[in-house]
Amino acid sequence: MTNIYLDSYLLAYPSSKNESVTIEDFEEYLENLLSWRELRDVNWSDILIPKNTPNILMQYNNYPHWDDLKISLSQTGLNQIYQPKDIIELVDNFLHLKTIEDAIGINDILFDNVATSVDENVGQRPATYLHELNRVLMLISLNKYLFPSQNENYLITRNIGNSLVEVNGEIHDCEFVNEGLINSFPLTINGEIISCATLKDIILNIDPVNMWKNSRSIAGYIDALFIHVYQRMCFTGLDPENMPNWSFGKEFIETCREHGFLNNETKIRTLLRTCTDTILEVDLPATHALRTGSGGDNPQRKRGEDKAWRRDVDYEYHLHYWQTGRGHELASVVVHNDMSIPA
Repeated sequence: MTNIYLDSYLLAYPSSKNESVTIEDFEEYLENLLSWRELRDVNWSDILIPKNTPNILMQYNNYPHWDDLKISLSQTGLNQIYQPKDIIELVDNFLHLKTIEDAIGINDILFDNVATSVDENVGQRPATYLHELNRVLMLISLNKYLFPSQNENYLITRNIGNSLVEVNGEIHDCEFVNEGLINSFPLTINGEIISCATLKDIILNIDPVNMWKNSRSIAGYIDALFIHVYQRMCFTGLDPENMPNWSFGKEFIETCREHGFLNNETKIRTLLRTCTDTILEVDLPATHALRTGSGGDNPQRKRGEDKAWRRDVDYEYHLHYWQTGRGHELASVVVHNDMSIPA
């Protein structure tokens, strides 16, 4: 599973009661926060937040209260677009996410000597938020250390943008919920974490092959192919908002399993490319009508108004699919001489 980590500073509201806060500060906060609204609908990743976030926001008056928000929205003219409840509901949704600590299985960590490649970018933050960012980076690094087989990790924060964050530090102790997974300290941390400025940046960085290989449910395979199609559309200048409809047939994943297309990375890469070509209707010479018999004059196989098609995966394997009024239905992966297709 891909992990997306929210830094507490992402939610830190620049209160109008603070005389040093400008309208530009509020607009930057609002624009950055609202750009992550779509995270609420993501089902291909765990979205995690540090457990200290609610207390920090309240302690430093950085929770967006109704009256203060109303004033700020009016001053910027954004009250014609957003209402205070829109912002408060979004922040509250984030505050109710699963915590990083719960995901790892710890209560807290003791760390020191943290240095990162983005120290200059975040140096203007209040000391508490800077400490909390370092703590989040240590937690991410700890999670990667404890569970190296997990998928990718991404950081969401402010003032860093798209960056490969280099992290160095020491973890001196961990308070595990159950039995400790580390027997000796200090644990020296040397690693890299990807920070992204938008959800699109995260999607473009994810490896769909690895995601497919580590999927354990139909939904996981659907998400992996969705991301592969999304990436192809972006890389070829197409708008992923206009992604064609597509679906898996009820036997598709099982036929993939039978022929080794769930675990072999080379096969997975080829299959995802073939499925994406099918969905986007490119490389049409690789497609052939799936006919009722072996003769070229035999009619194309149909299921009501749906038409059966065959596309090369490679020399040995082929993808069979239905062209329907609701988009392409990926039906099965078969060997070369298998002309069947699940109805």
